[in-house]
Amino acid sequence: MFIATKRVGDPPYYSNGAGGTLPEHTAGGAAFVRAARRLLSVIYREGCPYRKAGVRLYDLRPAHPHQASLFGRRRAQEEEAPAEAVDAISRAYGRDTSWAGGGGPAR
Repeated sequence: MFIATKRVGDPPYYSNGAGGTLPEHTAGGAAFVRAARRLLSVIYREGCPYRKAGVRLYDLRPAHPHQASLFGRRRAQEEEAPAEAVDAISRAYGRDTSWAGGGGPAR
């Protein structure tokens, strides 16, 4: 996760980043959103006019059909269902018609 203000003009200038790992392999968007929010809470500074923010994903791997989690497949299915619904809405009604909580077009 990274955030940055503009580099020219009036201060304040600020940029920072934070990283981490997910507790288990997942393709569920909810896990990525939770991790990004957690990391953002560490690096965010109130009052800075941010111009750029992003998430970089490393060490991505294809899903392995036989990989099991301590928490079982049911938890993974429960977390993937909302992401699949958002994807279906986007396919039917176009991009930017739905998004992860709090991340609407104004933000």
